[in-house]
Amino acid sequence: MADPIIRIQGLRKAFGQHQVLRGVDLDVTPGKVLCIIGRSGEGKSVLLKHIIGLLPPDEGDVLVAGTSMVHCKPKARRKLLRRFGMLFQNSALFDSLTVFDNVAFPIRENGEKRVPIEALREIVEEKLELVGLSGVSSKMPSELSGGMRKRVGLARAIALDPEILLYDEPTTGLDPVRTHAVDQLILDTARNLDVTSVVITHDMQAVFEIADEVAFLYDGEIHLQCTPDELRTHSSDVVQSFLAGRPMDDASAGQLA
Repeated sequence: MADPIIRIQGLRKAFGQHQVLRGVDLDVTPGKVLCIIGRSGEGKSVLLKHIIGLLPPDEGDVLVAGTSMVHCKPKARRKLLRRFGMLFQNSALFDSLTVFDNVAFPIRENGEKRVPIEALREIVEEKLELVGLSGVSSKMPSELSGGMRKRVGLARAIALDPEILLYDEPTTGLDPVRTHAVDQLILDTARNLDVTSVVITHDMQAVFEIADEVAFLYDGEIHLQCTPDELRTHSSDVVQSFLAGRPMDDASAGQLA
């Protein structure tokens, strides 16, 4: 079995008196699509921000290919961050920039070397073509539909050819047709670019369609990591209540162990 490309160990995070993460342990298998699920407010997005180094943990560590994201020096952290691309919940495009400039932004900000404008255009058009958006580079984000904005966000996320893609609620606010299109885009990107994908989602239909593995975050810990089929048939009342959309009994959490 391959070593995990991301290993999270004993991660804890509190905001004031509110303990969000209570000792998260999680391994992410290279080349797979991992969906992280759980109730609203459980800390899924907080966990994702720790993976990419946007938040420091109170305790614990995040290892990327064996190197600590938490304890490494700034130069080493910048090198680790180059391995990541991230599609934010609302795409997070710069409304004042064209599609071209949005996708080109991480390349220009990389700082390792200046890319000539013609080479930059080729890269941007290639990434837009990969997400099915040829011919829109001169448009502004306000001229695009919600689904198209997601695709531009993904083109920007893959601009530096990352090994790991993080998705924070990628289908939030989309209708079922566009939701399916984004799910297919995640699958196609994983297959065509051979990347590892970590997807935060509430959409259980998407989980069963795209995930190789599922991690269930409950009460600040990963209580269950399994395949989608194992999740569907798990005997725990907590899991079945979650899948059915019923209130979960906190006292039942121990059944997951």
